[in-house]
Amino acid sequence: MHVDCTPELVVIEFSSSETMSGRKFRKHRYTKISLHQMAWLQTSLLQSVQVSRIYPSDSKHFVDMCIKTSMKEVLEEWQSTTAQTNVSNAALDSQHLHAFLLKHFHDPGRDLVTLELQPRVPDFIDVINPRSLSEFALEVHKLWQVLYREVSTSVHHHPQNHTMLPLPRPFVIPGDRFREVYYWDSYWITLGLLASDHTDVALGMTHNMLTLVDLFDHVPNGSRTYYVNRSQPPLLSSMVAACYQARASKQLLEDALPRLIKEWEYWCEGTCGGKAVIVTDDSGKQHRLSRYCADWEEPRPESYREDLEIASSLQSEEAKRKLYHNLASAAESGWDFSSRWLKDGHTLSTIRTTQIIPADLNGLLHRTAAHISSFALEIGDQALSNAFKIKAEELNEAMKQLMWNNEQGCWSDLLLDADHCPALAAPQEAAKSAETLSAAHVTELSGTVGQRSHATSATVPAADCTVASPRLGEDSPSTTSQCTTDACVTAGLIITTGPSPTLAVCTGRQLSGRVYASNWVPLWCGCCQPGSAEAESAVRGLVGSGLLQPGGIMTSLYDSGQQWDAPNAWAPLQHMIVCGLRQCGVPHGEALAAELASRWIKANYLGFHATSQMHEKYNARAPGKIGGGGEYSPQVGFGWSNGVLLEFLRMYPDQNTLNA
Repeated sequence: MHVDCTPELVVIEFSSSETMSGRKFRKHRYTKISLHQMAWLQTSLLQSVQVSRIYPSDSKHFVDMCIKTSMKEVLEEWQSTTAQTNVSNAALDSQHLHAFLLKHFHDPGRDLVTLELQPRVPDFIDVINPRSLSEFALEVHKLWQVLYREVSTSVHHHPQNHTMLPLPRPFVIPGDRFREVYYWDSYWITLGLLASDHTDVALGMTHNMLTLVDLFDHVPNGSRTYYVNRSQPPLLSSMVAACYQARASKQLLEDALPRLIKEWEYWCEGTCGGKAVIVTDDSGKQHRLSRYCADWEEPRPESYREDLEIASSLQSEEAKRKLYHNLASAAESGWDFSSRWLKDGHTLSTIRTTQIIPADLNGLLHRTAAHISSFALEIGDQALSNAFKIKAEELNEAMKQLMWNNEQGCWSDLLLDADHCPALAAPQEAAKSAETLSAAHVTELSGTVGQRSHATSATVPAADCTVASPRLGEDSPSTTSQCTTDACVTAGLIITTGPSPTLAVCTGRQLSGRVYASNWVPLWCGCCQPGSAEAESAVRGLVGSGLLQPGGIMTSLYDSGQQWDAPNAWAPLQHMIVCGLRQCGVPHGEALAAELASRWIKANYLGFHATSQMHEKYNARAPGKIGGGGEYSPQVGFGWSNGVLLEFLRMYPDQNTLNA
């Protein structure tokens, strides 16, 4: 391995002889790209382009463009141009701006290469009934070829000219404007690839995610530099579990475990300021829970103009920074946007994402802890398995005490009382974010990991909260249990079962009474025992929720105009809830799962028959009709829709009742 360090660039270069999981790579360059290296995203150039509406349809267009010349030339000429026209911090006229962009930038797409995917027909397609549905499944299966990519050589050799991160292996993109990898999309894409017998591609997708954890201590929202300030719903352990089920490689678990532990720390141990909080229950007992809390308080580069417009009604800079922080945190949730995050249920300027402890996020973290425990046991590390079994049990108990809604038969989001909680983690300044990122350690995937560097925990104003030193309810000294696997030892990872970084305590909270499909995601995450009274109640609650529609499970009961609300239905929610019903141990739950899967299959079939496309979202009230709303036009492709459709047909191949 060769490491080349310059003031602007830190690169790890692997030779073709170095391996991970026994698989040889071609030569790759792993680049630690910090925000200051994408300097053109931090100058008045970004504002000038976005405000000018020179690319009117989508703010994402500009930040996905590639530099033709060099970063140095772009910055020098931009400074010279703005100085000559005496508009150093304002937009140039469109003629000057257009000429500048033509000279220095390529249109989006130059950082990707379309690859050929080995043709194959998975066995399950032949047993699907009726035949028209089997033919439909084959057409969707062929879409993997349309969406199969790798990053260009320019991204590896000149990463400073791109916002694309240099992923080592090929991948499947969601489609349309989403021309890069997205974290939570990748789980359902992986399931679809496994169903389609593209196991190597699915493993490659998973290894890309592990690479990103090594680089950033978390999986970013997407594989662009402007996404590294936030993550998305944590599904990496579920990707590993799916791949391990398809190809039982203990080496995969050895590789994954230290990275999954890093991700757990990012969300739950206070190593990333603001995500983990302490909440007290009615008895005064303290519980640790997590929330979405992006490390960002400016307009999102990919939605710059849209964020400015939302903030235009606010007067103070502090109020605008808080708004930008909550918008980015909602993007981290994947639910961008929804009445779920809005105080008044419909106005984006009332967004309060960081004031909410989401039921689904904490369910997914419970699932992650349970996976880590299971993986550790599989490779013979009893101590690590026990440590994470305890963590899973503690989180499950916290959700039971604080989030279970007995009236509605579900796990509801928890609303934090701003008067009795932390400053709802004032985000770090963007400059600090860049500094933290550029100072972060450089790692390699072969197992040797440098000393880790974490962002400091958010400062908590004394006036707004008290401070605890978890482990919860203990004042005793820290005790540790060493992860004994080779991968963990070389990574220097120690699983702490004693006090962790200080976290703020929230003493004021209430259950949200709003109804969202996310309220039933914990059923999939194993947050109740199969066949239990709680499982029975959850099934009854879902049936009576009003969310079950002819075209699938509706996202919410609220027609807010946002895309993560009524009447839209989304593939990932269908899958998590259907699988939760299948495993809940309640007979009528299993029957309901089959019925809901059939409704979703029919909706996808009708939509494809009408448009010859698979869509990002659908209308739950009208099977086959496309979903709408949100800050961008409806998208086609579409990775997770394809994955869930194929997985449902693999699970339920007999659809002879399909009336289409």
